[in-house]
Amino acid sequence: MITLYDFKTKLPGTTLSPFVWKIRLALNIKGLEHQTHWISFSKIEQQLKELGLPPSSTTPNNFGTYHTVPGIYDSFTDTKVSDSRAILKYLDETYPNTPQLLSQPNGDPQLEAFVAEAFAPAWGTPASMIRLLWKVIAPKIVLEGLEGEDTAKYRARVEAANGMSVEEWMENEAARGQCLAKAREAFDVADAWLQSTRKIHGGVWALGEAVTLADIELGTVLAFACSILGKDDRLWKQIIGEWNDSRWGALWDQMGQYTRVVM
Repeated sequence: MITLYDFKTKLPGTTLSPFVWKIRLALNIKGLEHQTHWISFSKIEQQLKELGLPPSSTTPNNFGTYHTVPGIYDSFTDTKVSDSRAILKYLDETYPNTPQLLSQPNGDPQLEAFVAEAFAPAWGTPASMIRLLWKVIAPKIVLEGLEGEDTAKYRARVEAANGMSVEEWMENEAARGQCLAKAREAFDVADAWLQSTRKIHGGVWALGEAVTLADIELGTVLAFACSILGKDDRLWKQIIGEWNDSRWGALWDQMGQYTRVVM
């Protein structure tokens, strides 16, 4: 059994971290038996240390800690791994008979630049989509998704990013509108990327007939948005039903089946 460490929220999707979503999607795509072990957002570092998880990075993250989710414990191999990219590598290597998400398509020179971009250590396109969308919808996380110490810690990050209190941000329609417009531009860039790759290979996934890291990255953006907003939210319906001629809805039809949160 693989245990996935994550922090719980009161949001529609129960969880929200895009980094954890990458691993949850991967586990579901690979069909690996797993469960979620919930920890406290404000005590991530403390609790992961107590569980014996290695640090995620040698440099502190946005919260000044070295431990963060996701982390996994694989009881089949008695192995603990932290950091989403390291976990993906471990899952591919340990379970070779499952879809190999880090396997790069090759053989088509027209795809080389797209493959290199998608498999780079940090693909800027989905990161930009998440960062800009997060600024718009993060107040919901503070006001509805967390409580107690968890809320206070997350509020500090949101307010530092937006340069004003959550309440001021919610009243500032101009600032939120500008940020949402930039988020939509980021989605436009990703959509153009996807259309270009599919014209080349004609496959069902981003880079061909096999699901790869590129699909995980873009699927994570949608899973992140849906988990915070909920399926009945107006903005979510716009993203999948209106933006880029509903092509994000088509991608969600492919990826949504892999968003199951196993308690």
